[in-house]
Amino acid sequence: MSMISELVEDLRYLERRERETGDTSHYAQWFKSAADNIEELSTKLSAAQMERSSQYYHGGWIPCEERMPEITIEDRHSEDVLVVLKWWDADITYEVGWYNASGRWNYDCENCKVIAWRPLPEPYREV
Repeated sequence: MSMISELVEDLRYLERRERETGDTSHYAQWFKSAADNIEELSTKLSAAQMERSSQYYHGGWIPCEERMPEITIEDRHSEDVLVVLKWWDADITYEVGWYNASGRWNYDCENCKVIAWRPLPEPYREV
């Protein structure tokens, strides 16, 4: 359960408890209002993050100008990633590669440049 869900659950519990005690204070309504607002904002935030992710990262692609893959394997290079290679004639190809600690891709190519990358998808598994 997420921290937000726990908070909403706690507020709903406090609302019920206040109503059961027959207290005439406004606490029950405040708890209900707070829980409703948090749920609504959480839903909107989740939708905005999904929209931003698909727009900003072009469906998962990360431009090299923005950032490079994290160096993880024995501090020598990144995990394998899918890369977009742009060739001197503007042709685009896709390859699997990795980024190393010296700031270079594993492609030693004078006629191409890695312009974007993305993590590899989960491997195929038969059902």
